[in-house]
Amino acid sequence: MITAIPMKEDRVASHFTKADSFIFINENGDVISRKANPALNANCSGKSELLTLLQAENVQRVIVRNIGERILGKLLDSQFAVYQTSC
Repeated sequence: MITAIPMKEDRVASHFTKADSFIFINENGDVISRKANPALNANCSGKSELLTLLQAENVQRVIVRNIGERILGKLLDSQFAVYQTSC
């Protein structure tokens, strides 16, 4: 099971679409890749590219701190499990 975590430098980003990059970890907790966030400094097409990236990486879970209502709805519609963290 692949989990995506939005990152700002070496921390979980405070907002999902404002992350510098995303790390992708496997069920053992190993980082398998890190990709630039296509939604950063982009318009709506960047958010679509982000969803495409998550699907291409075979993500099943997404960890967030804060997330907008629309992108949350799109993640849930795409069958991603979304979990919120406070740190």
